[in-house]
Amino acid sequence: MYDNQLFEYYPASSYDIKAAAEETRGRLDAVRTVLAELEADHRQAVAAVEGTLEDSVHDAPTDAVTRSSGVIRTAEYAAACLELFSVAIEQYNFDHTEPKSISKLNLEYSTAVSNGFGLAPLPDDATKEQVEEYSDDELPPATRRSTS
Repeated sequence: MYDNQLFEYYPASSYDIKAAAEETRGRLDAVRTVLAELEADHRQAVAAVEGTLEDSVHDAPTDAVTRSSGVIRTAEYAAACLELFSVAIEQYNFDHTEPKSISKLNLEYSTAVSNGFGLAPLPDDATKEQVEEYSDDELPPATRRSTS
């Protein structure tokens, strides 16, 4: 992280975002497998009971099935949103001029950071007064602090 940065730069390409979507979808296979096994086991349990137990066994996995289905739907939606975001980045990121593309803005920012935003560096042992004077020198005349 650079001294003059508020936040650490976090590069996230459209490829990284699309990979996160695919990773999310890839994890859903485990949920689907557990859900399928639960439903298969449930069918066997229902077939094995009669009478009073039948009603309670019949409804036993309802909450788990509902929640699992909700997790799957939510994750699929999130993955689709990530994919849509990655497409938007691809469309915007490389060739736009007005407003500038993200890649061009990032290049300009990296260049500015590497040359100290065009400012001469202060000495390491600068006094508070030197820092204030330096800051004032960089401001337009109308906004400078008065020293009187």
